[in-house]
Amino acid sequence: MKFLSLAGLLWVVTALGVGWVGSAQAGSIRQQQSFAAWRKEDDCAHEAFLKFPDYTVASNARRDAATRVCEKQHHVLLRAPRLTPLVKRILDAAAE
Repeated sequence: MKFLSLAGLLWVVTALGVGWVGSAQAGSIRQQQSFAAWRKEDDCAHEAFLKFPDYTVASNARRDAATRVCEKQHHVLLRAPRLTPLVKRILDAAAE
């Protein structure tokens, strides 16, 4: 009697586990499309960083331009430009 209940329990646990893993891997179509777009954005940013690795004003501008060109070539929606700089310069803070 114990063997049958243990076998049944193992069967139920296995069936639930397989169903859970299958549904977690499947995802929705929109989720897969979003992941592909984010991956391409990351690849474009990485390629641009490899071309222009310095953190100067000119290199930052070239890196941003290269990223936009790559995203346009791969038909990825372009990111909105930043309205404010990420880091305030010391000179800007002293002028205030």
